[in-house]
Amino acid sequence: LAVHLGFDAALVVGSMLDVPEPNHGSVVIDVDGTVWLADSSLLLGSPHRMVPEGSSTRCRGYRSRLTPDGDTWMLVTDSPRGDLPCRLQPGPRTAEEYRERHERTRAASVFNEVPHALRHLDGGVQFLVDRDLVVWTEGGPTTTALDEDARREWLRHAGFSDAVVAAALGG
Repeated sequence: LAVHLGFDAALVVGSMLDVPEPNHGSVVIDVDGTVWLADSSLLLGSPHRMVPEGSSTRCRGYRSRLTPDGDTWMLVTDSPRGDLPCRLQPGPRTAEEYRERHERTRAASVFNEVPHALRHLDGGVQFLVDRDLVVWTEGGPTTTALDEDARREWLRHAGFSDAVVAAALGG
């Protein structure tokens, strides 16, 4: 999309949970000489400037920070289970490499054990991990344990199809 709009943009790979095998994709965009990280998967609320001193974002109490770390960048966001690190590896990647990496890592992803979903909904940032729903607002995070019916309903409200919900929850 960024390239279509006339920006100089490149795909980059990252490693969620800072594991050795890259398992995440992101986009770096150059806007008039300033380089930005635009990571739609982590729903940062706004892009990060990629500058030597690092940068941070805050959206309704949901925080993220990006800092250089040697020849890589470390993106850390809030999650229901504490900090969620993602090591970004510089250098453009192709769409084919993205597809190949996705196929190679999707079956064994650390996020496959239980449902994980992150959405901007109802005036807050909502992050579901298994049955724990954390809602970040300006007042801070609030955690609610959901029963099976409430979890299914939240996933539908968050925009997941019945087929995806059934597959994630085992039927």
